[in-house]
Amino acid sequence: MRTPALPLTVRRMGAYRLVLGAVAVATLITAALVTTLAAFAGQALSEAVRRELAVAPDTSITVSDGLSGASASSDTALIRSGMRSVFGPRGFTLDTAVWSNQLRLPARYTTSRSVPLAQAASFTAVAAHAALVAGSWPSPPRPGQPVTAAVPAAVAALLHLSPGTVLPLRDQVTGRMVTMRVSGVFRPLTRTSTGAAYWQLNLLPAAGITSSAGFTTYGPMVVDQAAFPRLLSATQGSWVTQPQSGQLQAAQIGAVSARVSAEIQSLRNAAGGMIVASGLPGLLGGLASNQVVARSLLAIAAVQLLLLAAVALAGTARLLATDREGESALLTARGGSRWQLTRLSIIEAALLAVVAAVAGGLAGGRLAELL
Repeated sequence: MRTPALPLTVRRMGAYRLVLGAVAVATLITAALVTTLAAFAGQALSEAVRRELAVAPDTSITVSDGLSGASASSDTALIRSGMRSVFGPRGFTLDTAVWSNQLRLPARYTTSRSVPLAQAASFTAVAAHAALVAGSWPSPPRPGQPVTAAVPAAVAALLHLSPGTVLPLRDQVTGRMVTMRVSGVFRPLTRTSTGAAYWQLNLLPAAGITSSAGFTTYGPMVVDQAAFPRLLSATQGSWVTQPQSGQLQAAQIGAVSARVSAEIQSLRNAAGGMIVASGLPGLLGGLASNQVVARSLLAIAAVQLLLLAAVALAGTARLLATDREGESALLTARGGSRWQLTRLSIIEAALLAVVAAVAGGLAGGRLAELL
């Protein structure tokens, strides 16, 4: 016995559901992909910029300048104020070193080819960027007692120094005698990018020895900050600014690059003519350009997806309109206006599109997280 054919209206409803399902799937996929691209543009690119800054080798700003009198504190205040205007009050760290005049070592270290000298310096936060090999870090000087100093391991090996060694030194400029006692031996920590940037404060080679014009200088002999200027005369200062990469917003990279360049030029034009060096402006400028290119590519991809979706939706709408011609003619014959029919179609399509778009947006957000 043959199964009776389905009514025409049931078959048409099945066709409508198929077409409407195609519209929903197209809307959902488009919304998911566009949401994923937007998430990449808003979050993944920003995270990529922060990570690039975190591992980049040359993001610090180094400054050096000659000192006289109380210029160390005034120069530090000037640099800190400038960096605050560039990175904000908490967007950077500033470390400082103050350097003494050349100090003549005892005669026993003299060789036939050079005169031995030492150079003392105070470093901020040195204990966080160096490891003690022996002894202890220097303490504030006490009246009638030698100035305590920690020496690099390389210098200790060259001069056969150890904790407790006492060195009578003479200031090469003022002629003043300074007695120094070795309190400890340390090794700089330079394996991380932060440590390597910090030790740009050191104006001497990493080996701790430099020779010029018949003189050989060893150092730095790290002393407490209180040794300046009462016991040691300050002749030079060095500063290292390290931006906090996590505080930099990707959308502001270009503006920060311009502000850094302007501040570097301002410091160079300051009284005394500070020596400033940094690869940060070039790095930030390159990141800003790369970010513009990446956002443009993502925007182009999103536009292409929207155009493809529009074409697909136009095709399905035309197919749906063709399938509904008979139904529309019947409703028109019964008194329905064209606007009523159009309004019903718009409401139906809008509800379907909103549901599909919301579902696609949620799916796109989840997809972006997985990626």
